Amino acid sequence: IRRPPRSTRKESSAASDVYKRQIKNLFEGDTASYEKVLSQIVTFESWEEVFNFIDVQVKTEYDNWNKNEEIADRFLAILQKNFDR
Repeated sequence: IRRPPRSTRKESSAASDVYKRQIKNLFEGDTASYEKVLSQIVTFESWEEVFNFIDVQVKTEYDNWNKNEEIADRFLAILQKNFDR
């Protein structure tokens, strides 16, 4: 059995760690809520819609956003990259 190069595993592990931190810190550990929010976000056509949705609905439903600004900012940056293409 051939294994993937170590760099691939590290990148995958790092991405997994970011994903887990986002769920734990922004969505109170609720994976279903995280996935629900993402499934709604993919229906939007612009970054402005995404930002407004998060600001008005998501941040008010999950109090942890203000307590974890650094993680929230990184999460928003990742989302924005996908909409600025």
